[in-house]
Amino acid sequence: MKLLLMLVLCSFALANTSPKKSITASGLVTDLSVDTTKIYAGTTVGIVDIFDKTTYKKLKTIKFPKITNFIGESLSPKIFSVDAMAMDVLTVCEDKDGYRSLFKNDKKILGSEAHLFIKKASFITKDKVLLGLLSNEIMLLDLNTKKIFYTNQINTSTFSDFALSEDKRFAFIADESGKITAINTLNGKVVATFGGLNVDNIYQIDYKNSIILGCGQDRRLSIYDIKTKTKYYLEGSFLIYSGALSPSGKRGAFAFDKNNNLKVFDLASRKELAILTGSKANLTRTIFLNENEIIASSEDKKINIWRIK
Repeated sequence: MKLLLMLVLCSFALANTSPKKSITASGLVTDLSVDTTKIYAGTTVGIVDIFDKTTYKKLKTIKFPKITNFIGESLSPKIFSVDAMAMDVLTVCEDKDGYRSLFKNDKKILGSEAHLFIKKASFITKDKVLLGLLSNEIMLLDLNTKKIFYTNQINTSTFSDFALSEDKRFAFIADESGKITAINTLNGKVVATFGGLNVDNIYQIDYKNSIILGCGQDRRLSIYDIKTKTKYYLEGSFLIYSGALSPSGKRGAFAFDKNNNLKVFDLASRKELAILTGSKANLTRTIFLNENEIIASSEDKKINIWRIK
């Protein structure tokens, strides 16, 4: 009996993992991005915080100008998206009249006069960026000339998120339809569609090494393997707001319960590897820093980092 109890306790200890480190952002974190050396956190108070990826010390902040809302109040703009490439930071901010602005570092590229409801922006090259609009229009924009190379209306469902392939040649787009659409980022043409697993909105999407992961409002985490042409889903007990794949595509993590815990699992065996605790609010972005470390933000100032075996 004592041996059984010890085994149960050991199993629980191995399965539940507290953060090894927490860092504090300037405001509630709305989006998170990483590159080889830094962590970028977009917040609700018009600030992008930049942290060192090794020491977790705050290196600098980018503060965006205040805007005027519908009733004439001056307020800090909410940040919707943050990305980085080669020392440049790409940010989508709230703007007046409900529109969104696009910044490269502290320089405004597009403002409210463009009448765009941008939800996400990512670098394709240092000069070209992919935009995802709430209307589910995908655009390729030149940052220098402001020329739009193409606009592709994916479907009539509301846009949620996109993920890029490692070489940035393809984008995988998630929306309210529950389907995932792959496009060629150079010309905007649809190259594949994936469906049959989610029956409602896909909040977030990730792509690594020919694997697609979708986080569903229907409490389903969808997995599509492009190479083997197989697919399956795992069920959560709550809305799956956020999830991610490891760089190899062999591990996944997703927010699976109302306590904002993350479940880490092996994709091949579907075996649970760990439960990551410590998040105090709905998760906004989850990223594998490597095969064994995960960082996640939530609607909170705290950003947690976990290490798993």
